[in-house]
Amino acid sequence: MMPRFTKVQTKVLVAQIHQLRHEWDTPGILAAVEACDGKGFPYGDTVKAAVNLAVNPEARTPGLLPLPGTHWQGTRSVAGRLAPVMCPDHPDHEAGGCPQCIDEAARDVDTRVAEVRAALRVAARLRPPIPPGGHPKTEDQLPREAVA
Repeated sequence: MMPRFTKVQTKVLVAQIHQLRHEWDTPGILAAVEACDGKGFPYGDTVKAAVNLAVNPEARTPGLLPLPGTHWQGTRSVAGRLAPVMCPDHPDHEAGGCPQCIDEAARDVDTRVAEVRAALRVAARLRPPIPPGGHPKTEDQLPREAVA
């Protein structure tokens, strides 16, 4: 789709949002605004959503702008769409589908399996063998030397 926002509109909006959120870099803000333009969102709705997002202290990245969320409430273009739950560690990805977290979890499983196996090998050497009848359950079933 051809850009519908003028260069001046885009430049002004990026500058305004950067003034609200100094920690957001202008290339990131620009990419988010251009993504909204590419999706066909009206300029006025994009301005309103961008300001709503920028004044939200929990919004950690301008990359959330083209996504559904509460920052679009009160606009014509995407009113009523719910915000996706974002990964708390990688806010550019949706929770449950974050490729970095999936990779980390896969590595963690392999590491944890190896740790459990090693612990079981050590435990097997430290624990006395189970008697043929199983573990005694009461004191009267224990050998006398164990009770004394």
